[in-house]
Amino acid sequence: MGTVRNAPPEDGAATRDRILTLLRRGPATVEDLSREVGVTANSVRVQLAGLERDGLVRREGIRRRFRKPAHLYALSEAAEQAFSKAYLPLLATLLDVIGDRLGREREAALLDEVGRRLGAAGAPRPADPEERLRNALAVLADLGGVAEVERRGSSVFVRGFGCPLGEVVRRDAQVCTALRSLLAEVTGMPVRESCERSERPACRFEIELGEREDVIPGAAPRGGPRAAG
Repeated sequence: MGTVRNAPPEDGAATRDRILTLLRRGPATVEDLSREVGVTANSVRVQLAGLERDGLVRREGIRRRFRKPAHLYALSEAAEQAFSKAYLPLLATLLDVIGDRLGREREAALLDEVGRRLGAAGAPRPADPEERLRNALAVLADLGGVAEVERRGSSVFVRGFGCPLGEVVRRDAQVCTALRSLLAEVTGMPVRESCERSERPACRFEIELGEREDVIPGAAPRGGPRAAG
């Protein structure tokens, strides 16, 4: 009698990555993915449930068959963006071209306008200064930044842990102008930029509160970390 060998354990991370790669080609059913990956349908369902929970996969219609109809799964827009590696190199090269063609001063003016337009594209600026500051941190979070705030006298200091545009900042530090202008537009307050431009760039902004020294977005005067990402 021959010896029955157990199948090797499935690598969940490898299965997840393979499913994502297959879905980049187009929508697929559990059965399609099971066949291509070489794992059981139940294993595929477990991974798809996790990917849906993480916002990387969504259901996209139903494939009609002679048997029971099957759900089609597709990558979400967030996953498509995460896979793309073109944005930062394209932006960095675009800034190089703008700087060469127009000069550094006009490049800075353009980045200032870019930041203000991004800030103005959001919801109308609320009357409450504290809410505006919270909105500014939310904007940084939406861009992929993580920051904490600290009050010193009549100013709030925003200290980033890294920079959402770090790859571009290493090539052209003027891109920080756009983030400064964005925060100024969202808060309606003067903003000064003093970003770190080391091997690992990090955002640093000072927002002037003027007479409203009591305003601080949900933090004590020496505020602990506030996530912006």
